[in-house]
Parts: sequence; structure tokens; C-alpha cells
Amino acid sequence: MFVIAFLLIFALGGIDPDAVIASQGQWVMDTYLSTSSVVASIDGCIPLPPDYTCVEIPRIKLKYQAQKNSREFERIRIKIGVDTFPCENEVCYVNLGPTSNEGARMEFWAVQKGNVKTDHYWLKYRVLDVTPPDNPAKTAWKVEIISLRLINSEAPDYYHIWDMLPPLTNIPAWLQTPRGADALATQNLYYYLSAKLIQFELADPGDCPAEGVNLNGYATACGMENTKEEVYSWQNRFDRSILRVARQTEVPAQLLKNFFARESQFWPADYGEVAEYGLGHITEPGADTLLLWNPNFYREICHMYAGDSSPYCIGGYGELEETHQAALRGIVLDQASAYCPECLTKLYLGDIEGNIRIFAWALQAKAAQAGQIVHNVTGKPPSLVSSYEDMWKFTLINYNVGPNCLYNSLKAVWGAGNPLTWENTAPQIKDFCGRSVKYVNDISNNQ
Repeated sequence: MFVIAFLLIFALGGIDPDAVIASQGQWVMDTYLSTSSVVASIDGCIPLPPDYTCVEIPRIKLKYQAQKNSREFERIRIKIGVDTFPCENEVCYVNLGPTSNEGARMEFWAVQKGNVKTDHYWLKYRVLDVTPPDNPAKTAWKVEIISLRLINSEAPDYYHIWDMLPPLTNIPAWLQTPRGADALATQNLYYYLSAKLIQFELADPGDCPAEGVNLNGYATACGMENTKEEVYSWQNRFDRSILRVARQTEVPAQLLKNFFARESQFWPADYGEVAEYGLGHITEPGADTLLLWNPNFYREICHMYAGDSSPYCIGGYGELEETHQAALRGIVLDQASAYCPECLTKLYLGDIEGNIRIFAWALQAKAAQAGQIVHNVTGKPPSLVSSYEDMWKFTLINYNVGPNCLYNSLKAVWGAGNPLTWENTAPQIKDFCGRSVKYVNDISNNQ
């Protein structure tokens, strides 16, 4: 199904009457490349997660931004499908129409005197009629818009970098967010969790030898058998918080559940020897990535540390002195941690939802970084060379063993002329990095 391409291009002076149809070759023949640019913004209703609904479909505002000593502006050009529309003003508006479930793509750029052109920019959008069938008078549109040039989007950063809208159908089970928390419930035998419940007298191993715990810190078969009901209950106690955080951050709920199961078996202790914290075992390098790749989160943490009026937070995290960066990383690790030395179980679970939110943001940051790595390897946005599911698998590699492992494995795949799929990538993840293959498979197979 093709997008309904009823898109009107408006300039500040009214409708542009000179819309033209251009062949594909007409917009790639740049003679010079300008340093000026075009930015996009949403005009009208700003769709908010998680539903992204609007009563009226918003417009896209395109604005030319001239650099000093740049050539005289001539027009902005907008391409949708095979149709190219000129706009002779420095501010233009594009009316969006309904699309298919796959959405549609818009390309835009500016032209200056002498056929000097800016970079070409892309914007992807999906507009679906979600008016309730039993109440047709209550018009509603689901509107999703992503672009690296979009300055007022509420969508997660990784959507823009991936250049992907999440699929609406055929979503793998491990990447779904169910309607209710009951759908996240599991009954898995977590031997580490069982041992911790026994250790802190939250479960009774009965008359098991060695009190049901092996020397390696995991429960024995007897210990597990006698504590499995408590293990079932504990592993599901955070499901409602996981679901709420998933809806707020758009990190799939089942992914979060599986991720915590693999990282900590839902026992959010800190591990001092390896400096891992909380349900998702975040490390200091992980906190560094979160602060670098989630600018909104960075600003929030920076102002918490330095005060609302502090000049330290004007620039990005990378511009701070190392002492200030270290202080911010410490705040992140503290927020991720549930450690409570004075508590009976050494855990404080009163803000577990806040702890979970840190890990959702950390996965967002790792997803954004993984998207940039794919672009660095291929020179293309992830949407053109990979899939939604495989991008999440690449994100998990990035979280588990870091960006160098991901980059090297993807480079080997792409350099051999092969598509960036998980099946092609897994064999290229070797040596120290190789442990991430089982990590990804465990999480994606709901184990």
C-alpha cells in the first residue's frame, strides 16, 4: 500500500503553485555542497509517547539556516516518492496525509545561487487513523515522525538514529510490550535468586544439605525445589514497574524483563569486585555511554549535580572536565543501585521503578550508539541495512561487551559484502567479545 501523497507545500506567503514532478536523477546532481542547512520541526500537535495521538494531523515546518558568507538562498526542495516540490521561501510547511503501516519518507534540502546545494536530509513519518469505531465523532490520528533534523520530537533518540519506526505487526515476542503486566509473568528456576532468598531468610530450604546452597553461591537442586514458589513470586514482583517504564521510554517491556533475568535474576545487588550495579549490572563505562548518548538525561543529572544556573551544564557531557564527568557517573550508578547497607536484605526496593528507568535509558543510549556504529560501518542509516530486531541484538552486544566488539564484528560482515543480519554477525564475534553471542541468544529466546 502506498502513502496517500496528498501533501501540500506552503510557503509563508501561501500555497506554492509551482509543484513539479522530478525524475530520480534530478535531485542527485549537486554541483557544489553548501555548509548551510535545513532544520525540521513539528507544527501543531506534538505527538507524545506512548500513544502518539493527535486530533488533527500536524504539519512539518522546514526552515533554511544560512551560514555566514553563504550564497543567496533560492529555494527549499522537498521530495516524497517520485514527486519533488519547490518552495521559494526560507520557511515552508508540509501537510502530511495518512500512510500505510510502513509509513513514508520525505527528503529535503536547500538550493542556493549557482545550484549550490545543502546536504540532503530525511524525515520518516507514519500517520494512521485510530478513531474509535464505536465513536467516529472522536477523531484520532496516531502520528509518528522521526528525523535527525527534527528539533521538537518527543520520540526516543534511537528512533531518529536508526531511522526506523517500530513495526506494528509481526513483532518478535521478546520485543513486545503487552497491555497488562500479567503477560510478563514467568515461572523460571533461577538458582542464584533462590540462593539469595535462602541467604536472607526470605525462603526456607527445609532440611536440604548445606542449607540448600552450593559453594558457588547458587542453590542446590534441593534448595530450588523447596523455594521455587518464592522464586516464582520474586521474579514477577517488578512486572508492573517494568511495564510502566517500557511505556514511558519505548524500550520493549519483554526485552527489559528478559534483560534483568539474564543480568541479575532479579536480585538487584551491587558487585564491588567488578563494579556492577543494580538489576541490569550497569558499569561506569555504561554510565558514561548513557550520559554521552542521552542528552536530556545528561542535562537532568548535570543540573542535579551543579544546580540549575550552573554554566557546567551548557555544553555536552563530553565537554566537562574528567572530575565532573566522574561525579555525574557516580550519580548515575547511585540511581541504578538498590543497595541499602542498613536494610535486612541489603536492598532498598522502594524506588525500584526509578532504578528500572535508569536501565531503560541506558539501553536507549546503547541503541543510539549502536545505530551510529552501523552508520559508521556502512555509510547508511540502519533502516537501509538492518532490521528492527537485529538492531536490538546489536544493542545488546554493545551493552554486554562494548562498542569496539560491535564495530569490529559489523565491519567484518559488511567488508565481506554480506548483509548486517544477526546470523551473519554472530560468527564474527570472537575471543573476549564472543561471550555476547550467548548473552543475546538468551535474552532474545526468553531464557
